[in-house]
Amino acid sequence: MILVTLAFAALILGLGLTMAEGSRAAPGGHSGGRPNIVLVMTDDQAMSQMSAEVMPRITKYLGKRGTQFDHAYLTTPLCCPSRATLLTGQYGHNNGVLRNAYPRLKYKRNVLPVWLRRSGYRTIHIGKFLNAYGRGDAYKPAPGWSEWHSMIWKREVAYYDYNFSVNGRRVHHGHDPSDYAPHVFMRTAERLVHRYAPRRRPLYLELDEVTPHPIRRGVPLSECNPPPDPRDEGLFKDAQLPQPPAFNESDMRDKPSFMRVLPLLSKNQIDRMTRRYRCSLAALRSVDRTVGRLVKELKQLGELKRTVFIFYTDNGTFYGEHRIYGGKLNPYEEAASTPLFMRVPARYLHGRHPVAHVTQPVANIDFAPTIRNLAHAQPCRAPRHCRRMDGRSLLGLIAGKNPPWAANRPIGIELDEPKAKDNHGVCLYRGVRVSGQVLIRHIRIKKPGSARCVKINQWERYNLRVDPYELHNLCFGGDQGSCPNDASQQRLYEFLAHIKDCEGIAGRDPRPRSGHYCG
Repeated sequence: MILVTLAFAALILGLGLTMAEGSRAAPGGHSGGRPNIVLVMTDDQAMSQMSAEVMPRITKYLGKRGTQFDHAYLTTPLCCPSRATLLTGQYGHNNGVLRNAYPRLKYKRNVLPVWLRRSGYRTIHIGKFLNAYGRGDAYKPAPGWSEWHSMIWKREVAYYDYNFSVNGRRVHHGHDPSDYAPHVFMRTAERLVHRYAPRRRPLYLELDEVTPHPIRRGVPLSECNPPPDPRDEGLFKDAQLPQPPAFNESDMRDKPSFMRVLPLLSKNQIDRMTRRYRCSLAALRSVDRTVGRLVKELKQLGELKRTVFIFYTDNGTFYGEHRIYGGKLNPYEEAASTPLFMRVPARYLHGRHPVAHVTQPVANIDFAPTIRNLAHAQPCRAPRHCRRMDGRSLLGLIAGKNPPWAANRPIGIELDEPKAKDNHGVCLYRGVRVSGQVLIRHIRIKKPGSARCVKINQWERYNLRVDPYELHNLCFGGDQGSCPNDASQQRLYEFLAHIKDCEGIAGRDPRPRSGHYCG
């Protein structure tokens, strides 16, 4: 164990010293050579729903003309924690958000839009914000936003009949086709880009879609949930529900106890998931249309070559894999993976042409450091007030460089949800992904027949290189005593012990109180 600890420390120290996180962008573009940045995030999009057939414009403009990340992960597969990580560049154990609750966010005025605005950017938010934001002051813009066009928080996602905050002013949208939320987002984004992009001051536009999050449970099978744009109704009506090897998994003896008790999916459940899958595909077409319109608008304004695009989802979702009937909390690949495209013009990569694919694992903790790097922004006014980000800038990878930290960096996954959901069973877990291996420790699970969580100590380990569908738990049955007793397992234990309370990057940030840097 001592040797493993020393090896981990040497690795992390090496990681921090091999990449200049604050490297300057290439000359050109807006003041200081800084680009416009447009980030579009969907809500609950499965990896199988990202294709040229479903999203042809994103595939063309961002995929074929940008960089696709083949292994991009989310450190907490849940809406609010995922968005909090975007705002901070931190794991939930550092920013405070490991459940759907904005009030738990630490240092709410020390976040990405504040850093960008302070550095001269015009910051624009459109769409859905963090869950439970605005409970007390529903229409007030969140810290850092120059333009605030955001849905007012409510417990259920709404596509019609919702309130919108326009820079603090309440605007109600009803049931007309023009009130369809993604369509309102598109019109707003297009108008604000037209107004602000031609100016010398660069813009950061964050478009947080509601699509394809379902509106609620129990919707009749005859209704589309989520509802697509009226012009897309009936699109993909014959699409087949993907049935990978993990779909309705036949043998669950290897899984922890709370997974083994899940029954096989019923025909009614499969029919409902098929319907929702088709509706989600149709609803995603509105997001694709929005990106296409923004690309066209920026091109007409002469700004496209000075604009960075980022596209991803806040979390994946299940469509029957491992017998899970919807949702996203379980730490399997279907929930923790995200499609990720970044289109970065060569002028912001020191003239290097961006690569088509990045194969090294990355995570959403890396998005804020990447945006900060592009914008020349600082996450603090003084060193003692800095928010120490746990991720790294991805610009080197996009430029085709292969820094030593990229191949074997540990990436954590974590959740602390005190109110368990019927279709999940998980409440509290900690895990780590490294070198094609993933190890999860389940600490609290849903008590059968109750919403309460109870203590447990069960484990899952998968070798993703030979078992990408996670069919064979190497800790058979969830018992820690059944985990392999080899050097690889000990190394995973060591990584897990470090990643669960890590903070910052060695060589870049002050030493954390835990003594554990993130990879």
